[in-house]
Amino acid sequence: MDPGDELVDVVDERNEVVGVVPRRTLRDENLLHRCTYVFVLNRAGELYVHRRTDTKDVYPGFYDVVAGGVNAAGESYEECARRELEEELGVAAEPTFRFLHRYDGPSGRVWGGAFDVAWEDRSCGNRARSSGGRSCRSRRWTR
Repeated sequence: MDPGDELVDVVDERNEVVGVVPRRTLRDENLLHRCTYVFVLNRAGELYVHRRTDTKDVYPGFYDVVAGGVNAAGESYEECARRELEEELGVAAEPTFRFLHRYDGPSGRVWGGAFDVAWEDRSCGNRARSSGGRSCRSRRWTR
């Protein structure tokens, strides 16, 4: 399926669902929606950083400090965080919810659910690439 055809919830200023549209419409009209951000850290406090693929609709090819993305229609923040972590980095883990964040900017308007997860597997970036994950390069940065 073309990512632009995926259905996503449109929300209002109170973060309540007011409609469902294809992702392409959401981007074209800069509609308020939900997304997740998952920070991946190891025991040493190192933050996992990965490079976004060149086919992403927002910031293609840039380095990213989170795994995450737009919530599918009807998908909770927790479900989205787990799905994106698995899709982008090949990490199957239970992220911990930290807070909701409201963002309005040139690249989108969102209610974002922020999560973190502890992960020690040093092969997570390589496994993501070989399992069809959407990240193409990765590295760790320390605090």
